[in-house]
Amino acid sequence: MSQLISLVRWEYFRQARKPSFLVLYGLAMLLAVLPLSFGVMQFLEVIPLPLTSGFLQLASGVLWVVSPVLAVITVAFVHASDLQGGYCRTLTAKGATRDTVLTSKALLTITLMLTFHLVVLALALVLTVALSAGWDGIGTDLASIGASFLNTLLYGAFAMVLSYWRQSFAFTVGMGITAIFLEAIAYPLAGILGELLGWPISSITSWTMWGIAQGLQGESALLDSAWFVPIAAGYTAALVGLSVLAFRKFDLRAGSD
Repeated sequence: MSQLISLVRWEYFRQARKPSFLVLYGLAMLLAVLPLSFGVMQFLEVIPLPLTSGFLQLASGVLWVVSPVLAVITVAFVHASDLQGGYCRTLTAKGATRDTVLTSKALLTITLMLTFHLVVLALALVLTVALSAGWDGIGTDLASIGASFLNTLLYGAFAMVLSYWRQSFAFTVGMGITAIFLEAIAYPLAGILGELLGWPISSITSWTMWGIAQGLQGESALLDSAWFVPIAAGYTAALVGLSVLAFRKFDLRAGSD
Protein backbone atom coordinates (compact mmCIF):
# COMPACT_ATOMS: atom_id res chain seq x y z
CA MET A 1 0.00 0.00 0.00
CA SER A 2 2.83 2.41 0.84
CA GLN A 3 4.40 1.71 -2.55
CA LEU A 4 1.08 2.43 -4.27
CA ILE A 5 0.62 5.74 -2.43
CA SER A 6 4.19 6.77 -3.24
CA LEU A 7 3.66 5.93 -6.91
CA VAL A 8 0.43 7.97 -7.08
CA ARG A 9 2.18 10.98 -5.54
CA TRP A 10 5.14 10.58 -7.88
CA GLU A 11 2.86 10.24 -10.89
CA TYR A 12 1.13 13.51 -9.99
CA PHE A 13 4.48 15.23 -9.48
CA ARG A 14 5.71 14.07 -12.88
CA GLN A 15 2.57 15.04 -14.77
CA ALA A 16 2.35 18.44 -13.07
CA ARG A 17 5.82 19.28 -14.41
CA LYS A 18 4.80 18.71 -18.04
CA PRO A 19 3.91 22.02 -19.78
CA SER A 20 1.68 20.18 -22.26
CA PHE A 21 -0.29 18.60 -19.41
CA LEU A 22 -0.78 21.96 -17.70
CA VAL A 23 -1.90 23.50 -20.99
CA LEU A 24 -4.43 20.68 -21.40
CA TYR A 25 -6.09 21.36 -18.08
CA GLY A 26 -5.84 25.11 -18.59
CA LEU A 27 -7.80 24.77 -21.84
CA ALA A 28 -10.30 22.44 -20.17
CA MET A 29 -10.96 24.99 -17.43
CA LEU A 30 -11.27 27.73 -20.04
CA LEU A 31 -13.89 25.70 -21.90
CA ALA A 32 -15.72 25.23 -18.60
CA VAL A 33 -15.54 28.89 -17.57
CA LEU A 34 -16.62 30.43 -20.88
CA PRO A 35 -20.24 29.12 -20.88
CA LEU A 36 -20.59 30.05 -17.21
CA SER A 37 -19.25 33.53 -17.97
CA PHE A 38 -21.75 33.76 -20.82
CA GLY A 39 -24.47 32.86 -18.32
CA VAL A 40 -23.29 35.62 -15.96
CA MET A 41 -23.51 38.20 -18.76
CA GLN A 42 -27.02 37.02 -19.60
CA PHE A 43 -28.04 37.15 -15.95
CA LEU A 44 -26.70 40.68 -15.52
CA GLU A 45 -28.27 41.69 -18.85
CA VAL A 46 -24.92 42.73 -20.27
CA ILE A 47 -25.96 41.00 -23.45
CA PRO A 48 -29.60 41.00 -24.66
CA LEU A 49 -30.30 37.27 -24.27
CA PRO A 50 -32.40 35.65 -21.54
CA LEU A 51 -30.76 33.19 -19.14
CA THR A 52 -32.59 30.04 -20.10
CA SER A 53 -30.86 27.72 -17.61
CA GLY A 54 -29.31 27.90 -14.17
CA PHE A 55 -25.58 27.80 -13.58
CA LEU A 56 -25.70 24.21 -12.34
CA GLN A 57 -27.46 23.18 -15.53
CA LEU A 58 -24.86 25.04 -17.56
CA ALA A 59 -22.08 23.30 -15.59
CA SER A 60 -23.68 19.94 -16.25
CA GLY A 61 -23.86 20.64 -19.97
CA VAL A 62 -20.22 21.72 -20.06
CA LEU A 63 -19.08 18.58 -18.24
CA TRP A 64 -21.01 16.25 -20.56
CA VAL A 65 -19.31 17.81 -23.60
CA VAL A 66 -15.77 18.42 -22.32
CA SER A 67 -15.04 15.64 -19.83
CA PRO A 68 -15.09 12.58 -22.17
CA VAL A 69 -12.51 14.20 -24.44
CA LEU A 70 -10.51 15.35 -21.42
CA ALA A 71 -10.62 11.81 -20.02
CA VAL A 72 -9.22 10.32 -23.23
CA ILE A 73 -6.37 12.84 -23.41
CA THR A 74 -5.62 12.51 -19.68
CA VAL A 75 -5.37 8.72 -19.98
CA ALA A 76 -3.11 9.17 -22.99
CA PHE A 77 -0.79 11.39 -20.95
CA VAL A 78 -0.78 9.27 -17.79
CA HIS A 79 -0.84 5.79 -19.33
CA ALA A 80 0.03 5.71 -23.03
CA SER A 81 2.89 8.22 -23.01
CA ASP A 82 4.69 6.37 -20.21
CA LEU A 83 4.18 3.05 -21.95
CA GLN A 84 5.49 4.50 -25.21
CA GLY A 85 8.44 6.21 -23.57
CA GLY A 86 9.55 3.15 -21.59
CA TYR A 87 8.83 4.60 -18.14
CA CYS A 88 6.52 1.72 -17.18
CA ARG A 89 9.25 -0.74 -18.09
CA THR A 90 11.67 1.19 -15.89
CA LEU A 91 9.26 1.02 -12.94
CA THR A 92 8.80 -2.72 -13.25
CA ALA A 93 12.57 -3.18 -13.56
CA LYS A 94 12.94 -1.36 -10.23
CA GLY A 95 10.59 -3.81 -8.51
CA ALA A 96 7.10 -2.34 -8.91
CA THR A 97 4.54 -4.92 -10.00
CA ARG A 98 2.55 -4.30 -13.15
CA ASP A 99 -0.71 -4.24 -11.18
CA THR A 100 0.70 -1.57 -8.86
CA VAL A 101 1.86 0.56 -11.78
CA LEU A 102 -1.53 0.32 -13.51
CA THR A 103 -3.46 0.98 -10.28
CA SER A 104 -1.41 4.07 -9.42
CA LYS A 105 -2.01 5.53 -12.87
CA ALA A 106 -5.72 4.70 -12.74
CA LEU A 107 -6.08 6.36 -9.32
CA LEU A 108 -4.33 9.49 -10.58
CA THR A 109 -6.61 9.63 -13.63
CA ILE A 110 -9.75 9.24 -11.49
CA THR A 111 -8.53 11.92 -9.07
CA LEU A 112 -7.82 14.39 -11.88
CA MET A 113 -11.22 13.88 -13.49
CA LEU A 114 -13.05 14.07 -10.16
CA THR A 115 -11.19 17.28 -9.33
CA PHE A 116 -12.22 18.78 -12.66
CA HIS A 117 -15.88 17.95 -11.99
CA LEU A 118 -15.71 19.35 -8.45
CA VAL A 119 -14.06 22.60 -9.57
CA VAL A 120 -16.72 23.21 -12.23
CA LEU A 121 -19.45 22.32 -9.72
CA ALA A 122 -17.98 24.65 -7.08
CA LEU A 123 -17.78 27.50 -9.59
CA ALA A 124 -21.43 27.01 -10.56
CA LEU A 125 -22.49 26.95 -6.89
CA VAL A 126 -20.54 30.14 -6.15
CA LEU A 127 -22.16 31.91 -9.10
CA THR A 128 -25.60 30.72 -8.04
CA VAL A 129 -25.12 32.07 -4.51
CA ALA A 130 -23.38 35.30 -5.55
CA LEU A 131 -26.02 36.22 -8.13
CA SER A 132 -29.02 34.72 -6.30
CA ALA A 133 -29.83 32.85 -9.47
CA GLY A 134 -32.19 30.37 -7.85
CA TRP A 135 -32.03 26.68 -7.09
CA ASP A 136 -34.79 25.28 -9.30
CA GLY A 137 -33.98 21.75 -10.37
CA ILE A 138 -30.85 21.49 -8.23
CA GLY A 139 -31.46 17.80 -7.51
CA THR A 140 -31.70 16.94 -11.19
CA ASP A 141 -28.63 19.04 -12.03
CA LEU A 142 -26.50 17.44 -9.30
CA ALA A 143 -27.60 13.98 -10.42
CA SER A 144 -26.67 14.91 -14.00
CA ILE A 145 -23.19 16.05 -12.89
CA GLY A 146 -22.74 12.78 -11.00
CA ALA A 147 -23.81 10.84 -14.08
CA SER A 148 -21.34 12.85 -16.12
CA PHE A 149 -18.54 11.62 -13.85
CA LEU A 150 -19.65 8.01 -14.37
CA ASN A 151 -19.66 8.62 -18.11
CA THR A 152 -16.17 10.10 -17.85
CA LEU A 153 -14.92 6.95 -16.10
CA LEU A 154 -16.41 4.87 -18.91
CA TYR A 155 -14.57 6.79 -21.64
CA GLY A 156 -11.42 6.83 -19.54
CA ALA A 157 -11.57 3.04 -19.25
CA PHE A 158 -12.04 2.82 -23.04
CA ALA A 159 -8.92 4.96 -23.49
CA MET A 160 -7.04 2.69 -21.08
CA VAL A 161 -7.74 -0.29 -23.35
CA LEU A 162 -6.37 1.69 -26.29
CA SER A 163 -3.30 2.68 -24.25
CA TYR A 164 -2.37 -0.80 -23.10
CA TRP A 165 -3.18 -2.36 -26.45
CA ARG A 166 -0.92 -0.26 -28.69
CA GLN A 167 1.20 1.61 -26.10
CA SER A 168 0.99 4.74 -28.22
CA PHE A 169 -0.01 8.28 -27.20
CA ALA A 170 -1.06 9.29 -30.72
CA PHE A 171 -3.10 6.12 -31.26
CA THR A 172 -4.94 6.53 -27.94
CA VAL A 173 -5.82 10.18 -28.54
CA GLY A 174 -6.66 9.70 -32.21
CA MET A 175 -8.85 6.64 -31.81
CA GLY A 176 -10.46 7.84 -28.58
CA ILE A 177 -11.51 11.25 -29.86
CA THR A 178 -12.50 9.84 -33.25
CA ALA A 179 -14.80 7.35 -31.50
CA ILE A 180 -16.42 10.15 -29.47
CA PHE A 181 -17.13 12.30 -32.52
CA LEU A 182 -18.28 9.40 -34.69
CA GLU A 183 -20.69 8.36 -31.96
CA ALA A 184 -22.04 11.89 -31.66
CA ILE A 185 -22.68 12.08 -35.42
CA ALA A 186 -23.40 8.54 -36.57
CA TYR A 187 -25.76 7.26 -33.88
CA PRO A 188 -28.35 10.08 -34.10
CA LEU A 189 -28.36 9.64 -37.88
CA ALA A 190 -28.78 5.89 -37.44
CA GLY A 191 -31.69 6.53 -35.08
CA ILE A 192 -33.40 8.73 -37.65
CA LEU A 193 -32.82 6.10 -40.35
CA GLY A 194 -34.25 3.43 -38.06
CA GLU A 195 -37.42 5.47 -37.50
CA LEU A 196 -37.85 6.02 -41.23
CA LEU A 197 -37.34 2.35 -42.09
CA GLY A 198 -38.97 0.89 -38.98
CA TRP A 199 -35.76 -0.79 -37.82
CA PRO A 200 -34.94 -1.12 -34.07
CA ILE A 201 -31.62 0.72 -34.44
CA SER A 202 -32.22 2.89 -31.38
CA SER A 203 -32.61 -0.19 -29.20
CA ILE A 204 -29.30 -1.53 -30.47
CA THR A 205 -27.32 1.70 -30.07
CA SER A 206 -28.66 2.12 -26.53
CA TRP A 207 -26.12 -0.52 -25.45
CA THR A 208 -23.11 1.29 -26.91
CA MET A 209 -21.04 3.83 -24.96
CA TRP A 210 -22.93 6.67 -26.62
CA GLY A 211 -26.22 4.98 -25.77
CA ILE A 212 -25.17 4.58 -22.14
CA ALA A 213 -24.30 8.28 -22.01
CA GLN A 214 -27.77 9.09 -23.35
CA GLY A 215 -29.31 6.73 -20.82
CA LEU A 216 -27.45 8.34 -17.93
CA GLN A 217 -28.84 11.69 -19.06
CA GLY A 218 -32.36 10.25 -19.06
CA GLU A 219 -32.68 10.56 -22.84
CA SER A 220 -33.06 6.84 -23.60
CA ALA A 221 -36.53 5.35 -23.90
CA LEU A 222 -35.19 1.83 -23.53
CA LEU A 223 -34.70 1.79 -19.75
CA ASP A 224 -35.08 4.14 -16.82
CA SER A 225 -31.93 6.25 -16.36
CA ALA A 226 -31.22 4.65 -12.96
CA TRP A 227 -30.61 1.31 -14.68
CA PHE A 228 -27.78 2.82 -16.70
CA VAL A 229 -25.72 3.46 -13.55
CA PRO A 230 -24.92 -0.25 -12.95
CA ILE A 231 -24.69 -0.76 -16.73
CA ALA A 232 -22.08 1.99 -17.01
CA ALA A 233 -20.24 0.57 -13.98
CA GLY A 234 -20.27 -2.89 -15.55
CA TYR A 235 -18.91 -1.63 -18.89
CA THR A 236 -16.20 0.34 -17.07
CA ALA A 237 -15.18 -2.69 -15.02
CA ALA A 238 -15.05 -4.86 -18.15
CA LEU A 239 -12.86 -2.35 -19.99
CA VAL A 240 -10.53 -2.02 -17.00
CA GLY A 241 -10.32 -5.81 -16.90
CA LEU A 242 -9.25 -5.84 -20.55
CA SER A 243 -6.61 -3.22 -19.75
CA VAL A 244 -5.25 -5.36 -16.93
CA LEU A 245 -5.09 -8.42 -19.18
CA ALA A 246 -3.31 -6.45 -21.92
CA PHE A 247 -0.82 -4.96 -19.46
CA ARG A 248 -0.02 -8.39 -18.04
CA LYS A 249 0.26 -10.09 -21.42
CA PHE A 250 2.11 -7.68 -23.69
CA ASP A 251 5.80 -6.84 -23.48
CA LEU A 252 6.57 -3.33 -22.26
CA ARG A 253 8.33 -1.00 -24.62
CA ALA A 254 11.75 0.38 -23.91
CA GLY A 255 12.32 4.05 -24.54
CA SER A 256 14.02 3.42 -27.89
CA ASP A 257 11.39 0.96 -29.22
